Amino acid sequence: MAKSLRVAFAGGLSDKKLIQKLLPLTLLDGVERIDVFRRRPPPALPKVRWIPLPEHPLMGEAAKLARLLASGWRYDVLIGCFQLYHGLWAHLAGRLWQRPVVQLVITDVAWNYARPAARAAMMGAPACGVRGPQAREALRALGYAGVVAVVHNPFVLPPQSATPDPAAKDFDAIVVGDYAAEKDYPWLLQALHQVRQETRTLAVCFCGRFPAAFQREAEGACAGRAYFPGHLGQRELDAIYVRSRALVMTSSVEGLPMVAVEAMAHGLPVVATSVGELPWLVHQEREGLLVSHGDTAAMAAALGRLAACGEDFVAMGSLARRRVEELAGEFAPGRIAAVWRGIFNACGLSG
Repeated sequence: MAKSLRVAFAGGLSDKKLIQKLLPLTLLDGVERIDVFRRRPPPALPKVRWIPLPEHPLMGEAAKLARLLASGWRYDVLIGCFQLYHGLWAHLAGRLWQRPVVQLVITDVAWNYARPAARAAMMGAPACGVRGPQAREALRALGYAGVVAVVHNPFVLPPQSATPDPAAKDFDAIVVGDYAAEKDYPWLLQALHQVRQETRTLAVCFCGRFPAAFQREAEGACAGRAYFPGHLGQRELDAIYVRSRALVMTSSVEGLPMVAVEAMAHGLPVVATSVGELPWLVHQEREGLLVSHGDTAAMAAALGRLAACGEDFVAMGSLARRRVEELAGEFAPGRIAAVWRGIFNACGLSG
């Protein structure tokens, strides 16, 4: 690698996810600095420099595009994280100044391909970082001829600790993530209503930001056993994992959700849709249960098995922890930094 790469990073990530994306890059000796275009200061990391944007979301995005277009010539490489619209801005600046662009495809490849602007940014990039092997194969199947590498988020395996009897835990299920269309929480409520009619209600802890109307509907679906602690820090979230029996995800679109990795590391089986990299992470009937998105009967049946608290779910939790232990090396920051080094070298950024 060159000894003084200047990197522009365009993304709209939370502090936690931004650290996950930037930390491996900061470990590379060849990276001199990483400029982050953001409305608020990024977490303190070596080599990271803040390029401030206006607070208003629309004005902030417009300013991000303008500044990338005006200063793109200063950078050796641009990184776009999520193709609408951060990755698209990086794509346009890279085209203008003839600089290589690495697109981090953090969601479903087909989702990007179905949207012309996102498709142009993804398919026009000399390199793409994807969330797992299934996304890599999907991108190649679409005819992408550039560099493709799996770029995981770093994750440190927590020590295994004694956990309460699954039947004695406070929550049957934990749901993690703010209310958003791709999470399809209204469909989760449909499945919970069906479980309530056929077996029993589930105690569900919804961690994140949820509208008041949804909270009222969830109270009905769970017969008063829905809990909303709000947006939690990592320590508080870890404590909820320990008090829960399973992670439930009803997403219509995913990449490789780190909440699944976190929950599995705490010995929780996963009940989820078979989207994104979840079939790679979770083997059916081994570390959890996967169903097709929109199949309410199948999701209700999976939740019904959770309600029964059978020995199979206890065994799945142990296997979930073992699965994350097996994958721990792939999530090590140094391993991810080596992947980035290979991407940069393949883009001609070598000394």
